[in-house]
Amino acid sequence: MVGDNVELSSEAKERIVHLFRDSMTRLAKFEELADVGSRLLQGYQQGLEFLRRPPIKKSDLVEKIIKANETEQLKSYFGEKSKCVNTSDAVENINKLDACDSGLKDHLTRAKALVTELEMLVEETATVTLCTNEVSIQLLKAPNDVSNEAATPAHYEESVSPPSHIQSSEATEYALMTGIICSMVRQEYAMQEKIVTSLNFKVSSEELESYCLMWSIRPNINDDFVRMAWKLIP
Repeated sequence: MVGDNVELSSEAKERIVHLFRDSMTRLAKFEELADVGSRLLQGYQQGLEFLRRPPIKKSDLVEKIIKANETEQLKSYFGEKSKCVNTSDAVENINKLDACDSGLKDHLTRAKALVTELEMLVEETATVTLCTNEVSIQLLKAPNDVSNEAATPAHYEESVSPPSHIQSSEATEYALMTGIICSMVRQEYAMQEKIVTSLNFKVSSEELESYCLMWSIRPNINDDFVRMAWKLIP
C-alpha cells in the first residue's frame, strides 16, 4: 500500500482528512450547479425547437383544410391574427434562449471557480503528504492521471463506516481520493464548457438532444465512488 512505511504526524492526518472533506463539499456544490445547468440547457433546447417549428399555416394538411372550408372567419384566424400570435411567441422564446444562454455562461464561471478551488485543495494535500513521495507525485503531476481504481481503498468497499482512528495509510488514501474528486469535476467541467460554447442557432436537434443527455448522465462522475466517499467522511 502506498506510504505504508511512512508515518504521518497526527496534525498531517487531520489536515488531509479536512482537505478531503472540503473537496466533497466542492463536489456537492458542483453537482447543485450541474442540476441548474441541466435545466437551463433543456430550456435552451425547448426554445430553439419552438422557433424551428413551421407556422401552422405552412402545414400541408391545414392548407388543404383551409382551401376546402374557406370562410372569412377561418381566413381571419390564419391571417394577421395568427401572425401576431406567432410573432409574440417567437419573441418570448428568443428571450428564453437569451436567458438560458446567459445562465449557462454564468454556470461556467461558477463551476470553473469550484474547479480552481479543488485544484488548490489537491496542491495543499500534496504538500502535506510530501514525505510520502509516491502519493505526492501522483497528486502533483495532474489530478487527471489519478484513476478511481488506483486510489479506492479496497477494505473500504465492504465497510462503509469511516475509521475511528486515521492511520497513515488511510490518510494517504484520503489524499488520493481528493485527487480523484478534482479529476472527475475537472473533466466534467471541460465537457460542459464544450457543450455551452457549441450552442448557437445552427446546432442540430440531434446535437442538442445528445448535449442534454450527456449533461444529465454526467459521464465523468463515478457515482459509486462518490457514494463511498461520502460514507468515509469522519
